[in-house]
Amino acid sequence: MSTEPSELPTSAQAGATSQIRKDRGSLSVYFDTRGGDPGPEYAVHGGLAKGSDYLGFKVEDWKGNESQVLDCSIRKGVDYRKDTARYSVARKCFNRPGRIRVAVRASTKPGNTDWAPQVHRFYDWVRH
Repeated sequence: MSTEPSELPTSAQAGATSQIRKDRGSLSVYFDTRGGDPGPEYAVHGGLAKGSDYLGFKVEDWKGNESQVLDCSIRKGVDYRKDTARYSVARKCFNRPGRIRVAVRASTKPGNTDWAPQVHRFYDWVRH
């Protein structure tokens, strides 16, 4: 069983990196693994400040269920100099799908939220 992390498409990484240095905020990445089922099946959410926690969990209708936590390899990386953040998630977290797509939500403070590519929309499918 491989625990190789899958990385977000470059466009998803770039779309959710605003104001990390200034406000720290939080980053959520939603993962869709089944095209016939609307919305994401999984998400990873966490703070961007040094030492802040992050968590992967199952999702239904864009709402997380933190009682269904993913028990697999997830890593977070933040580069404050480059103003970027990234989650790396092991393929087994998603039952090894053949393809995947993502949506990203970044928040710098309550009421200041940015979605990429758009609210409740995904980037194109990527072979996984």
